[in-house]
Parts: sequence; C-alpha cells; structure tokens
Amino acid sequence: GHTLITTRSQFFAPEIGAQSVEVDEMTQGEAMDFLLQRAGIIDRAGAHASASQTDRPLAHTITETLGRLPLALDQAAAYIQRTQCGLSGYYDAYQKEHEKLLHYPGTKIAYPHSVASAWSLNFEKVREANAVAIDLLYLFAFLNPDAIPEAILIESASKFGTALATIANDLTSLDLATEELLRYSLVRRNPDARTYTIH
Repeated sequence: GHTLITTRSQFFAPEIGAQSVEVDEMTQGEAMDFLLQRAGIIDRAGAHASASQTDRPLAHTITETLGRLPLALDQAAAYIQRTQCGLSGYYDAYQKEHEKLLHYPGTKIAYPHSVASAWSLNFEKVREANAVAIDLLYLFAFLNPDAIPEAILIESASKFGTALATIANDLTSLDLATEELLRYSLVRRNPDARTYTIH
C-alpha cells in the first residue's frame, strides 16, 4: 500500500524517507473546471467548455481574481452553491466585500478554515519564528510578485528600518528567513536566477 500525505511544508518528505512531489499552481482550465463543477454549474465530469457563454468568461475572471488558489476557489464555489447567487452574483459581491467573502468558511468537513484564517495562521507562525522573514514577506507584498531580484534586497537592506537591515551584513539571515517562508510555501526561490516569487 501507499500513503499520500498533503502538506504545505516543503521539508516534510526527506525527514520520513518519503518521495516529495511538488504540486504546481492550477492551470486556468483546471481552475475553471474545479470552480464550475464544485459550484454545481456543470456536471462533475464536465469541462469548462460545456458551461454557458455567460458563465465561461465569469469563471475565468473569478479564478484569476482568486489567484487559482484551490482553497479560495472551494470557498467561492461553496458560497455560489449554497446561496444560489450564480457566478455574476458572487463576482459582484466580491468586488464590494472581498474581505468578508475571504472569511467565508467553505466546506467545514474537508477544511474548516477560510482563506483569510489559513493565511493569518501562516503569517503568525512566521512572525513568531523569524522577524526578518515576516518583514521580507511584507516587503514582497509591495513588489511585483514574479521574479523579485535578490540583489535589490541585499543592496537596499541597510536602508530598511526593520529587522531586514540585518541582511546587509549577514547573508545567512536572508537564507534563514527564506527557509521560514518556504516552510509554509509562501514564496518560491529560484537559486539560478537569484529571484523570488510570491503568490
């Protein structure tokens, strides 16, 4: 037999001698299929192409708005299914009250936390573990999420008035902060290009 363990931790498998398989972000088609199927708009075996011409562009917009995150899509679909508001109703509500909808619990049986509470738990654990890591995460939130050059962090570190200033004189502090962010899959680091990506 085999046991499948899902975890956000990138350091879990080697510790128990298991093989690790990283699951990438959902493709646009996968995200649309998931949202439409979970919301009951199309059949469970159906594909997004079978949705109406009105629903397809709305599903595309919603999945992109939610970053194709499975937990966020599950919550959106649960809200759509339970309230029968439709894709347009959900999107209109999200435009006005996105923070409220990100706290919507989704499926309590499968995963009892909302997107907002899941992220908050991760942020709190990072904050407790490493002050440089949480400051690095806050900095990343202000930058373009793709291909953030490591060089700008190192070169401008001395100008930061926060714990990030330690990076200027101690490069291992950047590695240790990165380790903490990788532990919760909050960032990806490309060692060849020397860049970071945040969702």
